[in-house]
Formats: sequence, C-alpha cells, structure tokens
Amino acid sequence: MKKFWMVMLAIVACLSAGLQTGCPDGDDDCASDPSLCDPDSDTDSDAGADADADADNDVVEDDAGTTPETDNDADVDADIDGSTTTCDGGWLDPATALCWQNPSLASGPRNPLSWDEAVAYCNSLHESGSWRLPTINELRSLVHGCPETETGGACGMTNACLSLDCMNIACSGCPELYTPPTYCPAVLDGPHFAYWSSSHMDDGINTLYLDCSRGSVWGRSGVYNELDVRCVR
Repeated sequence: MKKFWMVMLAIVACLSAGLQTGCPDGDDDCASDPSLCDPDSDTDSDAGADADADADNDVVEDDAGTTPETDNDADVDADIDGSTTTCDGGWLDPATALCWQNPSLASGPRNPLSWDEAVAYCNSLHESGSWRLPTINELRSLVHGCPETETGGACGMTNACLSLDCMNIACSGCPELYTPPTYCPAVLDGPHFAYWSSSHMDDGINTLYLDCSRGSVWGRSGVYNELDVRCVR
C-alpha cells in the first residue's frame, strides 16, 4: 500500500511540473526542456515581425536589375540652367520655370524706356542673375484669359514668325482691362501695360511688345517709343 501511494505522488509531481511549464500534452521535448515552450517567450513572433519588416524594406529592382531612382522634390526648385534657386528678385512661373523680375523696373509709377535703354537696364542686373529682355514667346506665356494671344493662340507673331504677314487680327487681343488683374498674372507687381520683347520684326524697324491690358501683340519702333520693362531669366 505504501508503495502505491509513493507511485501516485510521483505521478502528481510530474503532472504539476508539466502544467507549470505550459507544455502541450504529449510534447516529450517540452517536458524534458521546459524552455522550449515558455509561454512568455516571443522569439517566434519577433522573428515573424522581423521577416515582415525586411519584406517591407526590400527595394524592388526593375527588369534591368537596377534600383529605380526616387523622385526628389528639390527638382521642382531647379532653375532652367540646372541650379537650385528661389528666384531671388522675381516670381518663378511654375508653368515655364521662367523667373520674372518682380517688381518690375517701375513698381509704382511707370518708368518707360526706349528699346536700347531696356536692353541696357536688364544687362545691368547681371550681378543678381542673368537677366535679359524676354522673347515674344516668353511674354505670351504670361497671358491668361485671352485665348488669341496665349501660348499656341491664333496670333501668328511668334519667335518663328516675325514678318508682317504673321500679324493677324488675333494679335489685337481681347477687350481692354484698365486695372489689374489684367491678362498677365496679378502676382506681378508694377505696371500691367506694354512690355518690350527682344524679338525684332523682319522689317528692320519694329520690335514686338505685349500689352497686358489687352493681351495684344504689336510692333513699335524701339527708337521713337518708350515702353515698360520686365526682365526675365
């Protein structure tokens, strides 16, 4: 009888040890080494999390086996010459990447110049950037709300067509707007009237200009006329 109770006590002790280690029923390995099934151990879950993290961080290569370049937001601020800029002294047109002098030569009252004076003025600003007179195409890129003279509009006067034959009725623009906002961006400070371009007509006399108040494109003699100046770079 004494031997029977000793056997029973041994069985109870063994079962108690199995419950304390959290071993599954019938797991002989666990019973021999309780650390194999420690309920507080998160080794397996950590390994799974690490594997998921590695998968999330994998760089997908393209078909050529190279790693694709990532977009760089700094490229948005790249000047047209490739250098980064904040367009100091001007307004950066996001549509063309052109930096327009802002304010213009005359931020208040008009200060019109002859064409030669306008060229000399823009050249004098070289210490603060490569400023110059804009071409007629560049000036037309400022026009909004007057389809005839916007870029690609019906007006025939462009950098590629500077003869009198290209001056059609569409170049007369739209109804006059006497005060800003005109057909040029309201963000541009200074007079919104007639701006000289660097584009000479083929007649050897007239130089093209843009009148922001009408959105019109016409030509005038640079010797006998004075117009407003807004440099670009």
